[in-house]
Amino acid sequence: MNTGHVLLHRNSDDVAGNDTKLDVTIYNGRTNQLYAYVTALDPDNGAYYVLYNGSDSSFFWKVKPDGNTSVPYYYTLEDTNYEIQLPPGENTSLFLPSYAASGRIYVAEEQLAFGTVGGGPNSGFVQPSVSNPGLSEYNISFSFMEFTYLEGNFYADISSVDSVSVPLGIRVVSETGLTTTVYGLIPNATESVCEGLEKQTLNDQYNWSKLCVRAGDKLIRVLSPSQYLAMNPTDNLSTYYDVYIEEVWETFTTVDLRIDTQDSSSSDPDGLSVENSTVVTCNISADEQLVCRRGNNDYIFGKPTTVQVFGCTQELGSPFHVNGSNIDRTQAEIVPRLCAAFQRSTLLIFHGQLQPNANVTAEQYYKVKHTNHYARLVHENQYGGMGYAFPYDDTNPTGSDLDNATANAAGVIRDSNPKLLYLVVGK
Repeated sequence: MNTGHVLLHRNSDDVAGNDTKLDVTIYNGRTNQLYAYVTALDPDNGAYYVLYNGSDSSFFWKVKPDGNTSVPYYYTLEDTNYEIQLPPGENTSLFLPSYAASGRIYVAEEQLAFGTVGGGPNSGFVQPSVSNPGLSEYNISFSFMEFTYLEGNFYADISSVDSVSVPLGIRVVSETGLTTTVYGLIPNATESVCEGLEKQTLNDQYNWSKLCVRAGDKLIRVLSPSQYLAMNPTDNLSTYYDVYIEEVWETFTTVDLRIDTQDSSSSDPDGLSVENSTVVTCNISADEQLVCRRGNNDYIFGKPTTVQVFGCTQELGSPFHVNGSNIDRTQAEIVPRLCAAFQRSTLLIFHGQLQPNANVTAEQYYKVKHTNHYARLVHENQYGGMGYAFPYDDTNPTGSDLDNATANAAGVIRDSNPKLLYLVVGK
């Protein structure tokens, strides 16, 4: 967590580019100047990158320099070359100088601060937070897209997992000429999502309307329930899913829940096959644990809380904690499918006993009383219903003739050989 802005007087180390650079163009469709920042991880050693705009229009990654391990280091407080100014109504060109993992391109209405905590260049990254009112950036509207750029493996998406604010859309042009576009949020989506949450509060008396964050009369963003509850842990939303969770546990005490891991390489003679994928059979045990069995192995999940459902939380002890085994992927494959089913409230509907399931499409997500209404409204305000609205929103059924909102709910674009990433900032 950022606890203060520390000024240091040493330039950070440069990371030179090579012939793996990727061109990026950002179009600012607004009437005011915006600011962009690019962050990522070094795929080789995990060091934190921030893109630096050189004086000759060159771009290179910078990492925290040696000699600053005892205190936090902030890239952006003294040097404006980390910010990329986006004039209104214009395209701005830049490039990624080399491969990068877990990247983000931030777009903000004002300048943001980025840095690292005490320690080496991979000790922890300080970035703007939507759930820390103590930071000056809290009252600044900003959004980001995510990307990873590796050899033969590029993917990008628009994230509304934490909040909705500045609308973004992305297009990727491949070296083959293929163009793939995810248009993102519609114009004025932030206001529309907020209005929908205000109506939901009138319907069920839960504090959905408090997810709207304002500075005076200006709507800054709409928080996800997970981020809101991080600041307000005793709010009435903290028990919102409790009734639904109890109904799920009661139902699968007597009925099997089957989870399709969609991993054809993890075949098991005791598993049930669905299109060459392994289906794991689960039910609630006498001690109220969800027990999923595959072969001679049991995978045990406790009953989640509302907070754990909203965040698909990964802390140790959470039902959605991934154990990280590289040998047996089954537990790590169950977790996203189970949490996505809770988020979309599809466990108790017709065909819901198999998750995910091509018979349960995006039209059936979020239709019951207790559901993630933030995610529902985000998808309702996206072109084609595509874009991340919660962790694991990239969980999709497999099958033919599925619409885009079902086959690719998170709007992930993949390309093995990209030529151009085009980011559009909407109104």
